[in-house]
Amino acid sequence: MERNPITFDGSIPKNYDHYLGPFLFDPYAIDLISRIEFTGGSNILELACGTGVVTQRLVNHLSGADELTATDINPDMLSVAQEKISAPNVCWDTVDMSAIPYEHDLFDTVVCQFGLMFAADKDSVVAEMHRVLKNGGKLLFNVWATVADNPVWRIFNVLMSKFFTNLPLNPALGPFSMSDESYGLSLLRQAGFRRYEVESVSVTGICDTASNAATGFTLGSPLYNFIKNDPALVDRFRGALEEAIGLELGTGPVRSPLRALVFSAEK
Repeated sequence: MERNPITFDGSIPKNYDHYLGPFLFDPYAIDLISRIEFTGGSNILELACGTGVVTQRLVNHLSGADELTATDINPDMLSVAQEKISAPNVCWDTVDMSAIPYEHDLFDTVVCQFGLMFAADKDSVVAEMHRVLKNGGKLLFNVWATVADNPVWRIFNVLMSKFFTNLPLNPALGPFSMSDESYGLSLLRQAGFRRYEVESVSVTGICDTASNAATGFTLGSPLYNFIKNDPALVDRFRGALEEAIGLELGTGPVRSPLRALVFSAEK
């Protein structure tokens, strides 16, 4: 079977974690964790845990009686997370969110950071989230707001469209496929959640240098799977991206406004 290039595998996860984790994802991990009630006996499921940005912060809040199941569809992402995180009450699993292999009514909390946007069948994913939650359980997930509200993403997307006119990228599966908050709310309503809300959260992402930001987006995203066989092209794109980021957001430190939508729901 031909490998799907829209994956986080090979060298991508470590570059993603090193360059983009602190820049784009840490601030929102802090926000998500602040919304969780740790009761000293909770059973928590994390979906699309990636390289463990949220997972690490969850572990720091767990008591000995809490249990966390951290999952991702990409085994290479999970491997990076497991290298960083060691805790006796964390279980790791490779899981497709659209078919969660766990019992009904099992978890007190389900958490998913910047993962739902990439699911092909978002209705099924949210229905699965609802199914595995206990009655009264809480779902928390975040997604990117519009690309216009996230300048570093906009710069990256504009440059990609100039460099690569034939990339087989589907906007319905991309980072900004859930930027309409009414869409996320409709998914929660259709899945049967009884209470749900969305909040816009704006932060400033900071990266040491434009070079590091460009390296993260070039080598730490699925784009790399399309261009890695042409090292000269990789270097040209990374250099052009560094220049574009530096011109708009500074050469170092890079400061980019970021905006995400944070959804919370109760079963």
